[in-house]
Amino acid sequence: MRRSLRSFEIFFADLIKLVYRPEEASGIDEPNETNDPAAITRAQQAYAVLDNWSRVPGSDDLGRIDGKKLEAWVKRARKLCAEAGRGEIGDQKIGEVLSAANPSPGGIWPPEPVCELIDTARSRALETGFEIGTRNRRGVTVRAPFDGGAQEREQAEHYHKAAEALRFEWMRTAACLDRIAESYEHDAQRMDEGAEQRDW
Repeated sequence: MRRSLRSFEIFFADLIKLVYRPEEASGIDEPNETNDPAAITRAQQAYAVLDNWSRVPGSDDLGRIDGKKLEAWVKRARKLCAEAGRGEIGDQKIGEVLSAANPSPGGIWPPEPVCELIDTARSRALETGFEIGTRNRRGVTVRAPFDGGAQEREQAEHYHKAAEALRFEWMRTAACLDRIAESYEHDAQRMDEGAEQRDW
């Protein structure tokens, strides 16, 4: 039987609680279970589920997102995580989930419902999670020893162009894409330097 979006909100918050301790500023004090093998196993399993989360809530089997359903899910998930003293890490992990979105039918990425959430949430933690998730979803790259950072420069150009397409309407989302592009530019420089050193 398929879970409802509401049950997925609770499921998501429960995963966060299994993996992460309450944030110090929350004032919530919970028993430390780091010496409990069963608790460690549960935390490892929960982390794996979060790390492999690949479907944006509110999306159909083709990846098309219902913006209202996604917004409702995010609001509820953020509330549950905040109530558990894990608001910041909850936001970050929500951002990582949003990075799994498919492009819009017109090829724009991220699609409008995700842009809407990023810009209205105004959460730096959520934005950081989106940036981390986007980079992690790139996967493993293969290159020759002396190739340098050509692949990373291509990625940087791609994300700068994506940012330009969104800058007028979705400023915070565009800023996320610019930061992703800049991180690839730094990686490209590092790869170039490494290739030069190997060529000595």
